[in-house]
Amino acid sequence: MVIYKKAGDLLDYLDERCVECSNIELKDIMETIKFRLMDITGTLQKDIYNCDYMISKEKLI
Repeated sequence: MVIYKKAGDLLDYLDERCVECSNIELKDIMETIKFRLMDITGTLQKDIYNCDYMISKEKLI
C-alpha cells in the first residue's frame, strides 16, 4: 500500500509541476513519466485487490 500511495503522490506532484513547464520537450517527458506511473498504480491497485480477495477467501476456508 505504501508504494501505491507514493506513486499517487508522485502523480499529484507531476500534475502540479507540468502546468509550470514552459519547455515543450520537458513537458513531453513529464507526461510520459505520468503515463507510466499511472500504469504502475493501475497494476498495483489490481494486485492489492487480488491479494485482499485471496486473503478473504482463505479466511473462509
